[in-house]
Amino acid sequence: MRFDSAKLFGNLFNEWLTSGDSVALRYQAVPEDVEGDVSEELYEQKEKFTSIVFDDYPVDTAALTAYLQDLFSSDEAAKALDNLRKDLKNFAYYFQRRPFTSREVLGSIKSLLASGLMDEEKRTTLKAFQENPTVVQEVASVLTMRLASLESWTWPKEGLPVEFRRHFNGKYR
Repeated sequence: MRFDSAKLFGNLFNEWLTSGDSVALRYQAVPEDVEGDVSEELYEQKEKFTSIVFDDYPVDTAALTAYLQDLFSSDEAAKALDNLRKDLKNFAYYFQRRPFTSREVLGSIKSLLASGLMDEEKRTTLKAFQENPTVVQEVASVLTMRLASLESWTWPKEGLPVEFRRHFNGKYR
């Protein structure tokens, strides 16, 4: 039971992370008369996103390098950049090694329940997790172990699929 619960929550947590928007609605009814406009808008936004993310744009690397060197040429700016690099390195080092807490897991469950992304069966499971401190602690332990093995994770060459969702303002993101 403990392993199954932790495995299920780990899968749910991964779905949430890969969704790209933890508070997006899974489905929002669209009147039939605007359905064609919606699909056209979705297509246009998907094409725009694809072009921004995947198309190569010419970059004058020499000019960019010169700009950055000039930007960080003063002693004060160079010191600030060095401090930022050290701070980020320390944060990443300690973040990867610190354990997940029950409080963080409960916060994630609460966000998942509020997101509207889960079907009723998964929502029921999450609510049951939320009420069982042993399961919450087990999920935290599993997440800690998974993060500790980050170096051995493999990522698909084609990337992760992105699903556009319609937001409250009517835009797809």
